[in-house]
Amino acid sequence: MSIPNRRSDPQIRARLDQRFRGILEAAQERDRQGQAVTLILETRFELHGPAALQYELSAAMLEEVAGIERRDVAAELISLGIQTVLGVAPSDVEALSTTPGGSAVN
Repeated sequence: MSIPNRRSDPQIRARLDQRFRGILEAAQERDRQGQAVTLILETRFELHGPAALQYELSAAMLEEVAGIERRDVAAELISLGIQTVLGVAPSDVEALSTTPGGSAVN
């Protein structure tokens, strides 16, 4: 997947800031009300080439080292990927998206 280089666009940063604020404010409100958020993602992923190999290697590591069951591996990898994306500046997301071979198919 390739993301266009729009890192210096102030309008994009402003929209992202606004969306983040809305998401975080809603999460705080749910937390105050004792509610939790659950997302059910219904999609199929096709991985090819290096991405498929990386998935299999990562799955083996999570199963053997962390004791995660095979059925939970995809969710754990998505969670780790989300943590990685959120751990970098928005301007660095483009560098993370250059992994060849992965695509989401609906």
